This record gives sequence, C-alpha cells and structure tokens, in this order.
Amino acid sequence: MRKRRFFKKTMAFVLAAILSLNISSLAFAAGDDTTGGDDGQSDTKVYTEMTVKAVDEKGEPVEGVEFYLQSTTEYAGVEDANLSFEKATGEDGKTVYKCGVEGNLEMSDDAYELLPVEESNYTLVDEAVVVTFNEDPVSIATVNDEPYTGEEIVVEVQAKDAGDESGDDQTEPGTEPGDDQTGEGNEPGTTPEEPEYQTILNVKAVDEKGEAVEGVEFILQYPEYDGQMDLVFAKATDKDGKAAYECDNGNRPEMQDASYKLLPAEDSGYTTEEPAEVAFGADFEKDVTYIETVNKEAYTGEEIEIVVVKSEDAEEPEPEEPAEVQTALNIKVEDADGEPVEGVELYLRATVNEEYGDIALKEATDKDGKVVYECDNKSEMEEDFYEILPAEDSGYTCETPVEVVFGYDGEITYVVTVDGEAYTGEDVVVVVTPAEEPGEELPFEDVNAGTEEAEADWFYNYVAYVYENGLMTGLDETTFGPNEKLARAQMAVILYRLSGSPEVEYTDVFSDVPEGIWYTDAVIWAQQTGVVTGYTDTGEFKPNKDISRQEITTMMYRYAEYKEYSLEGGTDFDEYPDAGMVAEFAKEAMSWAVGNGIISGKTDPVSLDPQGVTFRSECAAIMMRFVEAFGK
Repeated sequence: MRKRRFFKKTMAFVLAAILSLNISSLAFAAGDDTTGGDDGQSDTKVYTEMTVKAVDEKGEPVEGVEFYLQSTTEYAGVEDANLSFEKATGEDGKTVYKCGVEGNLEMSDDAYELLPVEESNYTLVDEAVVVTFNEDPVSIATVNDEPYTGEEIVVEVQAKDAGDESGDDQTEPGTEPGDDQTGEGNEPGTTPEEPEYQTILNVKAVDEKGEAVEGVEFILQYPEYDGQMDLVFAKATDKDGKAAYECDNGNRPEMQDASYKLLPAEDSGYTTEEPAEVAFGADFEKDVTYIETVNKEAYTGEEIEIVVVKSEDAEEPEPEEPAEVQTALNIKVEDADGEPVEGVELYLRATVNEEYGDIALKEATDKDGKVVYECDNKSEMEEDFYEILPAEDSGYTCETPVEVVFGYDGEITYVVTVDGEAYTGEDVVVVVTPAEEPGEELPFEDVNAGTEEAEADWFYNYVAYVYENGLMTGLDETTFGPNEKLARAQMAVILYRLSGSPEVEYTDVFSDVPEGIWYTDAVIWAQQTGVVTGYTDTGEFKPNKDISRQEITTMMYRYAEYKEYSLEGGTDFDEYPDAGMVAEFAKEAMSWAVGNGIISGKTDPVSLDPQGVTFRSECAAIMMRFVEAFGK
C-alpha cells in the first residue's frame, strides 16, 4: 500500500487528539427550538466513586452483572472511549465505579450511559442512567441531570431471555431487540462464562487421495474490490499440509459484513473446486476479531480440510488476454440535455480520507466538455473511493457523482473501476447543473461559509436551507449550534413547521407536555398525526431527551406516511457493520431512509450509528434531503 496505512493511522490519532479537547457545550436559548435547562452543580463535595446496585423486578440484588459506561457523544467513535468497572456486582448486587482507574479516560464534555456489558447476559428494564464527570479534579458531576451527592444508584436488570422489548421509539441505546436476544442466558445471580473466541483459523491442504500438500498459499477472498480487500495467510502450508490464519486484531482488516472464500491464491499453482466459506465476528469491547462460522457452522477451532489440485490439472477456461492498464481517466461533462459544458473545473473527492485525499484536476473542460485526468502515482490511494465533482467555486453542481477506484501494481497507479464496472478507457460522463446563486448570508458565527484560505463547513448548505425555509432558527441570533445534540421536542417543532404549523387544540395526551410551552402545539400535532406515539410504558413524551438517529429516522418515515408520500425504495442496509444495532421498531424506517438517500451513514468509522445521538447539523442535512426527495 506504499506506506499509506501509516498516513491514515496518523490522521486517526490526530483526530482522536482533537476530539479529546474539552469543548464547552453551547446552551439552548428558550423560545427557539431548544430545551433550556441549568447544568450548574449545587454540591461542592467531590465524589470520585459511585456505588451501583443491580436488582431484579422484585428488588432483590443480582450478582455477577458487569457494568460499563458507554460514551454517547462524538467520542463514541473513538476507540477506548467507554469506561469500565473493575468488578461485577457481588452477592449484595453492588459494584463501585472509581474515577481515575488506569485504562479509563473520563471526559467532562461527554455523557455516559450506565449499561450491562453485552457478555453479562443482562439488559436494562428501564431507561439507562446517564452520568457526567467533572474535569479538575476528575469526579462524578451528575446522574440523570441531577448533581451527584454520593447516593447509591439502583438499576433494575433482567436476563436477556426474560422478555421481549416492544413499543414505540423507547428501545434504549445499547440493546438489540429481536432475534439477536433469544440465546440461552445465565440465571440471575450467576456469573456468565467468558466466551471463548477462535482467533486462529486452522487449515489443511490435501490432494484427492487425502495426502497432505506442502507449499499451498491460501487466501480469504473478499467478494468485491478485485482482490484489494483479500486476507493473506502469513505462510504457505508446511510438510503436513497445514497453515493458519491469525486475526489481525490490531488493525482489524477482517470485515463482519461478508462471507470470505477460503481458497488457494491465484499464483499458488493450486486451485480447489470446493472453497470453504468463512465469516468473522468482532467484540469491540475486548478489541477482538474472531472466526465466527465456517460453512455457516460455528467455528470451534477444528482443522478445515481443503482439497486442492494443481492448476494445470484443473478444468479452467483459456485465460483471457490481460486488459490494458488504464492510467488516464477520460471525462466528459454534459448538462441535463446532453450538451457539452466548457470551462468546468473538476476534482476527485476522497470519501474515506476526506479532504486530506482530495485531488484537483489541473485543467477545466474544453469546448467539447472533455478533460483527462492522468494518474501521477503519488496522490491516488487504492484503498479509497473517489467521486468526480465540480469544484466548489466552478459555478456548477452534480447531483449524482461518478465513483472511481484506483489500483497500484507496485510500479504505477491506474483506474480500476468506474461506478463499480471495470474501466476500459471510455469517456466517463458527468452531468452538471448551474449552481444556485448564494442566498442571504447566514447570521451564525459557528457556521463557516468558506474563504480562500478555508473550505466551508460540510453542513453549510444544509443549515442555510433549513434557516432560509424557516425550519430551524438557531440557539440565538448568532449561534446555530451545529454540534449540539437535538432533543425530541425540537424534532417535533421542526416537522410541525414543515407541515405549516396548523392550529392545534390542547389535550392532555402526555403527562410531561403541559399547556403553553414552546413545544406543546408541535408535540400534540405530532401525536395526533401519528408522527410520534411516545413511551407507552410511562405515558410520557420525554421532550428533553436527546433523539437518536434511529428515532429521527422513524419520525421522518411516519411523517411521510402521514403526508401519503411513497414509502417504497427501501434497501438492505446490512453492508453497515453496525446494522444489527438497529432496533426492531426502526428497521423498516431505516431501510426506507437509506434507500431514498435521506440517511447516508457515517464514514469514520463506516456506520449507521442508529443508537447514537442526532446533532443539529445532521438534522439539517436530513431535512433538506427529505424535502428535495418528497417535498413538504
């Protein structure tokens, strides 16, 4: 990879360091689409320990529950952001979290949910307790938004097989309702066994007579990307025909969203008619990647026997002449009518390394709308995906960018695929439209429109759209708060405005939505139209609770249903490694949102992050995409 992995890892560490800075949260301004509140602490005593007690539905202590504190902010994507308890609960159901334990890094600008670890085989009965920390000295600041005064935190738990979760958008982050919870669990009061992960895949190559074959180089072939994602065994088979693949837990190249084929490498001199099918799993808490199944059966460490034959003995078609390597990318820019567009400056936008990997073309399109990009063997990264787009100041935009993948053969860089098809040198057509004239300058100091020295914020156009259309106004006259978390009441207000803010007669439908509050009409309207149903177990709406990405997706889906928009176009989202974290109630809505381009997922790491919080900038993007796709 020409040492490019070092560049990516370096940038990851830099980004993690930036995220670890203490960023003060902006306060919501009452009267706008905000929740208000006072986060001040009244107790001056410092508490560096917090006692947690696990109980069952009868209030009896539960032994053996391992807890952790799960990060809920932007740090959720940073490795080791979660906080661990030293011990599981004892006979009295109690355990203690201690600040400053080695391996834990309490962040004062983060909020943590108190949850049982996945392997403990317990889930919460009620909503997760939320904990925050002070910075200097490190100590517990608040529990459920109340100053912590040393009291014991009681948490009701149940074994995973004790019942199914159902209802509205009330699934708590960190739990996975549905078939993923139906396995055999431990009885309350017992300590579950640690799972034994198989991190080494043992393989034996034999011939048709069952004799061992030495010198066979094996690979685990990924189904896409022309070999760029294949996994290679460290050594060929020994004199006993044996070789082993060891999971690379440091870099975790093994993907959990596909089945690999176990077969001899193409240049090994051997082939097989029956490759084995291998799937990987991952325990991100323990930073372990492991072999999950072989041929769809649970892998327990046994030797996988592969029958191989020499390549010359295998019945294979005559090899085709190798395709000519394409080092030049021919591009033609057209308008919506198919006419060539002259003078358009283009660039290749890196979707993995983002702005650090973007490549600008040296020349604009000629009178025929054509321009050629020549690979320079320096800039292109074969592990990235590039989109052909007009430069931001070119005066043009492109709604459907073309995707390009590059390869490297050790000497030269070349074009591998264009929109997933092998590239053979033909003109790649890019359709552009004139960019809209910039509207009135935004009043927000925290939304950067871009200058000659700095690019605009990625969310600038989205924020401009929702502001100019009256969907979102801001925390105050000069602050939009793009990195502030969005509350459930705020989302109800935004959809209420999108629908024209119709008159509403107050009804006492939710116990925590009184008459005359800034969000009252919006929440009552949302309930009456079926956009929200609230928490059926408590009869509450929880207006001040942060809305998760799967909850906002569900509300958008129900709004589309209320407006009688098309609910078709859903797609399978299993390509995302955290697809299994989508709650049962949100799966249909998530499929619809991903298929219609309303939710595009995150890139670093690649994920849907369904149980993560929604930020105001993300909400602005979702609203603009929705309106452009379906209208108001």
